[in-house]
Order: sequence, then structure tokens, then C-alpha cells
Amino acid sequence: MNNNNFFINQNFIYDINAILLLFGLFLVFLFLLLNKYINEVVSSNFLFLGLFDAMLSLSLFSFSFNNKSYNFLFLGLSIIPLIKLLQSFCNSKYTNIIKILIRCTLIISVIVFLFDNTSIFSIEDSDTVIYILLFLAFLIGTTLSFNIYKEKNISIKFTISNLILILGVICGVLSENILIVLISVLLFSFVATISITEYFINSYRNKIITLMREKLVYKDTLTSMKNRHSFEKQIDEDSKNINNYTSYWAISIDINDLKYINNNFGYSHGDRLIKNLADSIEETFDDIGKSFRIGGDEFIILIKNESDEKIERYIELFQSLITSYNKIHDIKLTISIGYDSYKFGYDKSIFDLITRVDYILLKNKKKNKSSWLSDEDLHSFE
Repeated sequence: MNNNNFFINQNFIYDINAILLLFGLFLVFLFLLLNKYINEVVSSNFLFLGLFDAMLSLSLFSFSFNNKSYNFLFLGLSIIPLIKLLQSFCNSKYTNIIKILIRCTLIISVIVFLFDNTSIFSIEDSDTVIYILLFLAFLIGTTLSFNIYKEKNISIKFTISNLILILGVICGVLSENILIVLISVLLFSFVATISITEYFINSYRNKIITLMREKLVYKDTLTSMKNRHSFEKQIDEDSKNINNYTSYWAISIDINDLKYINNNFGYSHGDRLIKNLADSIEETFDDIGKSFRIGGDEFIILIKNESDEKIERYIELFQSLITSYNKIHDIKLTISIGYDSYKFGYDKSIFDLITRVDYILLKNKKKNKSSWLSDEDLHSFE
């Protein structure tokens, strides 16, 4: 009777351990999936929990096959993902001691495994070393769990899952019953997964809201191009690093006679010209710089570390796009351009360059006549 109960108990332990391994592999797969398709939010907590489950399960499988070297290796290494999981929800004051523990765990676990396989010292000594590591990890894990509860960095479910794990390990060790430890680990994993999933969903939702707000603040609604706020932010960043660039160019572009088009053909035609100009600018310059709509029909492109010849070539390419556009549209898109590079040792700031480029654009604008219609057509609308 006792032998039957023993075998039933052993089979139950084996089944629970197999479930733990499959669940751990599922979490690793879930991490790979989320990391590939939803990488806006860090999903590494699924990886840490999955590795902990899989390594602990492999440790018990190795033990049942009388391979204690692999048992101690997986048992020791399972500490690392568990501590990393807990660390991700704690404040930074534990970072240094956690780094030391993780490195020591990795080194000692590998050394013990190698020594066991080369028979340098007995398995009993390996047993002692690994259990000391586990005890230290248990103390740090309990401390991190308490910190998580105190700081309220995640839902109460995660705190409950840690409590289940801590009590399960204590009861299992005191009663020398591996089944209690195994069930507590499985319950910990299920509850922690629910909590981590909720945390991931909330983080993803907050990230999307933040991105939408940034889009409203830094994106132009008509053209989807970066707006003036984004331009000013970029200028502030570039000003700090201006001496690190080999060259720094600004190209200013605006539409001629936009007011006339709006007054005589309607604002929808004017908006269409602005949108088409924005598309042409991005199509041409996005490979080498950043484009911004800073006013109604005013655009500017900032380009770093490019030669004079390359800038001239891209401007010619841009003008050829405008020419191609005008060949197939009745209302012509005529533009004025001003561009120049930052004069190192002369310009005091990037704003000096922007001012000079705007002046060059205005000079060129005065030279241009309204050429989107013929002179006869122009008189007919007066």
C-alpha cells in the first residue's frame, strides 16, 4: 500500500513538473511573439518567468534521472531569471547587490557543474554550495518582494504570487516535501502571469496614449510632417552637438501666391498644394535629413554631415519633382527656396543659420513671378 502511494505521489510530481515545463516554454514563446510584434513595451518579464519555470522543471527532471550535476546546474541558474523578474519592479537601490548575486550564481553554478563532471570534489560539497546560493537568493527574493509590496509598483496579485512562493518554499523545505514546493511554484507562475499580463496591457495602453499625444503635439495634422514644436525641439538638441557635425544645412521652402490660390479657388486647393509639396519634400529629403512644416506654407529641412555637391544634387532632384507635378496639374505649384550651411567660427548659433536662410528665401521670392497661370489668365481673375 505504501509502495503504491509512493509511486502515485511520484507520478503526480512528474505530471506537475511537466506542466511547469510546458508553461515555462509557453511564456518564452509569448515573449518572442510580443517582442516581435508589440515591441513598443518591454515584455522581458514573460521571458524571466518562463526561464525560471523551465530551468526549475529541468532541474527536477534531471534529479529524477539520477543526473545530479545537471540538477544543480539548472537549479542554480533558475535563480537568475527569478531575481531579474523581481528586480524589474523594484527601485534601483538593489541594483548593485543583484548584479553581484547574478554573476556569482552564474560562475558558481557552472564551476560546480564542471567540477562534478570531472570528479574534482564530491557531490555532497556541490549540494552544500548550491543550497547556500539558493538560501541567499531566497533572502534577496523575499526582500525584493517586500519592496514591491511597499512601493506598490505592480498589482496586489503579484505580491500574492510572491507570498505563495515564499510560504510554499518554507513549508516544503521544513516538511521535506518537494510536491509542496512544486505546487507553490506552479501557483506562483499562474498568478504572476496574470499580474504581468495586466501590467503589460496597461503599459501598452499608456504607451499608445503617450504616442498619440506626442503626435498631436509634434505632428502637423494636414501633412503628417513634423511641426514647429518638433522643429524647435530638434534645434535645441542639435545646438548642443553642433561642433560634432562636419556640416549642418538648412533648406527653407515656401509656396508662391498661396494667398491668391486660396482667395480665388478656395482653401481646399491651397491645402492640396501644401500637402503635395510636403509629400515631395519628404520623398526627396527624408533619406538625408529631417523635414518640418513650421508655418502655413513654410517648410524647412535640417541636414547633417553632407557635402555641398550632395545638397545641390538633392535640391535639383526636388525641383525636378515639382516640374513633373506641374506638367500634370492645372493649378501650378511654384516655390521659393533658400539654403545655406552653418558657418563654424562665424555663426553663434543655429538660429543665425535659420535667419540667413530665411533672408535668402525672401530674396529669391521677390525675384519669382506668379507662374502657375499665364499673364492672360491672371488678368482674367482680376
